[in-house]
Amino acid sequence: TNPEFLGFVFEFLQGGSLRQVLDDDGRVEEPMRRVWVSDVARGMAYLYSQGVEHRDLKSANVLLTRERRAKVADFGLSKCEELRTQLPQPSQGRDAKGTSAYMAPELLKDNVFSEKSDVYSFAMVIWEIWDRGVPWGSLKTEQIITQVLVERTRPKIPEMPRDLRDLMVRAWAHDAAERPTFEELAAKLKVSKIDLSKLA
Repeated sequence: TNPEFLGFVFEFLQGGSLRQVLDDDGRVEEPMRRVWVSDVARGMAYLYSQGVEHRDLKSANVLLTRERRAKVADFGLSKCEELRTQLPQPSQGRDAKGTSAYMAPELLKDNVFSEKSDVYSFAMVIWEIWDRGVPWGSLKTEQIITQVLVERTRPKIPEMPRDLRDLMVRAWAHDAAERPTFEELAAKLKVSKIDLSKLA
């Protein structure tokens, strides 16, 4: 009833955030991790097929259903040209909106954003799912910028399947042009039908 307010009504996701589950001490089997990676890739591919940029992808913004399927959430920084959404564009890269630990080099340096910037953030989500840590730990924004832009380093790669490792490394490439699209990622990460009840 208030014309100045726009709100979203979402399904209630009982599983909480992916970040909460990763912070848990419970064991998470590889098939379940693959399902999460696939679900996020498919969700992001759908958003981009609709012309929507997420702009703040991270495990805390991925929610789980009762069956522990992952869904991309939190569109507070999202942008869609077709809907003429507005997002202020600060002049300094370090003032860009989002979470610095998940920001692509071009976003940190020049505040330039594209689908490949969200792909970089997706690589950090893959890293989170397999490492269960928080990217760059307790480093401050200035230290993260040094690591990503100056040193061109990435978080230490955890023990993980080779195929996912290779995709993750491609997705966090320094040059945005070298990163895959979400359509490609979703196709490569597609998980065949599995019995989720055995993974819960």
